[in-house]
Amino acid sequence: MNALRHALLIAIVVVLSACGASEEMADAGNDASADAGSDAWRAPRDAGPPLGLPPLDCSHGSCWQFVVLSDTHVIDGWYTGPENSPLDTSSILMANERLRLARDRINELAAGGTIDLALLAGDVIHEYASDDPAFYTTDPTASMASMALAHDLLSGLTIPLYLALGNHDYDVPRLDRATTHDLFRQIFHTEPYYAVQHRGIRFLMLNSQLGDTWDPASPRFDTGTGSLGAEQLAWIEDQLADAMPTILVLHHQPFALAHDEVPGAAHPDLFAISEAYPDVIRLVISGHMHRWWDYGTMYGARQITMGSTRYDEDAFLVFRADETTGDIELLSHDTPVWHSTDANPYVP
Repeated sequence: MNALRHALLIAIVVVLSACGASEEMADAGNDASADAGSDAWRAPRDAGPPLGLPPLDCSHGSCWQFVVLSDTHVIDGWYTGPENSPLDTSSILMANERLRLARDRINELAAGGTIDLALLAGDVIHEYASDDPAFYTTDPTASMASMALAHDLLSGLTIPLYLALGNHDYDVPRLDRATTHDLFRQIFHTEPYYAVQHRGIRFLMLNSQLGDTWDPASPRFDTGTGSLGAEQLAWIEDQLADAMPTILVLHHQPFALAHDEVPGAAHPDLFAISEAYPDVIRLVISGHMHRWWDYGTMYGARQITMGSTRYDEDAFLVFRADETTGDIELLSHDTPVWHSTDANPYVP
């Protein structure tokens, strides 16, 4: 990966932050220091065609809709704070309420019967108040812990919801990853990563905390960097082999992901996989940064980083898919305020 292009991309983030675009980088930026860049580098855009996804012809009745949100960061009564900046602190104190407002708005939109499902790109909760798994399951106060509160808020959605796990959903090395996975299975009925097929589209709900950078025993251990691991990368390629139109959902944005995870492999990381399947992978959705970024196709498949409901209850996107062609269209193209935490309300 070209180091100069990596430096240019990081410089853009620094300049935007210095210009007041986002105080929350004090929080998200701690996790955004991994390798980055591209052989076709260019700056993420804040104007132009919405993700380059053209309108669909839905006159033949094969279109349906889905919603994406990210970084809900649910807290509980054990949260003490403060965060790294005034914006981070004020936003985390509003996280639960803003998620409720986002959920209710999504339910209103879904009442028309056109939205089939919702996806959440990680950081369901903000932190673990205890390193005892029983605290979240069998303890008398379990119903007041962040996981139970998040479950209650999210189960209020009237459409099916599929979760990906984010860095705040773990507490490595205090809690090992297996413990987190057990808790998410018990409380959210969610596996560490999995596939969902619906009306001609496959969604791969990925996990960017499973590679060496999240293994305390590895020399590459660095929880500021996401990684998927050899087993999951091989599974992704197996899923893509049948060429079903696919959308990838994971937490870490591209320049916070590790490169060359499996040295010597034909496709040693997610970047190489994205470049190898440009006609299969229709979109890659990430979160983590709490700001809206459109990377175009600089990392292979088209990529977007979501804003966070923690900062704005309007921070969700509505897409339309064609089950016959696998093409997708962004309906809420005016929602993102690019390079900021802000979002405009979606009006169908």
